[in-house]
Amino acid sequence: MKNKKYFVFLAIFSLVISCFGFNIRTVSAYEGKNSNTIYNMLETDEEKNLYESIYESCMKISYSEKDFEETEGCVYPVSMSNERVIEIVHLFIYDHPEFFWLSGKSRLSYSTISSSVASKSVSLEITAEYQDGIARNKAASELENAENKYLNGAAAFSDDYSKVKYFHDTLANNITYKENGLDQSVISALVNNETVCAGYTKAFKLLCDDAGIDCISVQGYSHAWNKCFIDGKWYNVDVTNDDQSQLSYFYFLVSDKSLDETDELFGEVYLHTVNSKDFPTYADKYPKSYESYDLYVLGDADGNGYIDSKDATVILVDYARNIVEGSSNLDADICDVNYDGKIDSRDATKILVYYAKSMVEKVPSSLRDFVLSDE
Repeated sequence: MKNKKYFVFLAIFSLVISCFGFNIRTVSAYEGKNSNTIYNMLETDEEKNLYESIYESCMKISYSEKDFEETEGCVYPVSMSNERVIEIVHLFIYDHPEFFWLSGKSRLSYSTISSSVASKSVSLEITAEYQDGIARNKAASELENAENKYLNGAAAFSDDYSKVKYFHDTLANNITYKENGLDQSVISALVNNETVCAGYTKAFKLLCDDAGIDCISVQGYSHAWNKCFIDGKWYNVDVTNDDQSQLSYFYFLVSDKSLDETDELFGEVYLHTVNSKDFPTYADKYPKSYESYDLYVLGDADGNGYIDSKDATVILVDYARNIVEGSSNLDADICDVNYDGKIDSRDATKILVYYAKSMVEKVPSSLRDFVLSDE
């Protein structure tokens, strides 16, 4: 269930999940494309072996037109608890959104071979819509076509930050938040354009993987979001909560600390977060335009969540048009930076001064405070 403004209370045992994960020696289809992040979080060789077995089993189904109700049984040691097996299954499903046909349910089997030998295995259920091999392959083709459209758009950018921003913006603009029968699958997001937080998260994960950007997913009881690795550091990205009537960047490339300040409960629920105390806010690089939820964000003329030279440009262009046409397209609450009742070059100048100073010296954390302190 999506909460547009405030994160819901998440379970203390929330699972961090997602990415295409690791390079399996026996299956080369995704080698060189995906990270080892989640795979390396597994605690023992036995857990990694089970994870690899699930992957290999799923790969066989991906390239088959046969009908399947579930994957083949993947054997694991008797000493491994059933609870931990289910945990690994959940990690795997969010780690591999390309296996869109997995329902999330699994079946555990136990058999005794002799008085001294026993065997345990787990198989993953396939959703009813995709048990038919032809239907499954048709959906896979549609998913690939949708991925390629996003990747072709991202190809215009050379750096990871711009690609991640493109995925964030385009997903939010294309998707409508809506519950449906496939809303836990990446298909709902990339093909059908209607999904919930699970679909947003898996879509963002899949696209980052395709682009070679290290990304994981985080899931709690009632919400899911991503972490991605940009410029040598991990940041949180929540496309779901940024998908507002006007595109938001409040949850775009922010630190755990920033999320803690948004909701005091939020920081207590992480399990398997990556270098959590080393997550800085992206405002270290680009001045953040606000610290809390407001009806408007002073100075953020282009609506990208940060105060920079682009905001000044938007104001100057509008000011020039206003001189000629006698009308402005900008919101005074956002763009009348110096509070003089009009939007003009003086507002653009205030923004440029704030932006320039923030790059070389300490300034108030918000443009509003900077303007007031400058008076």
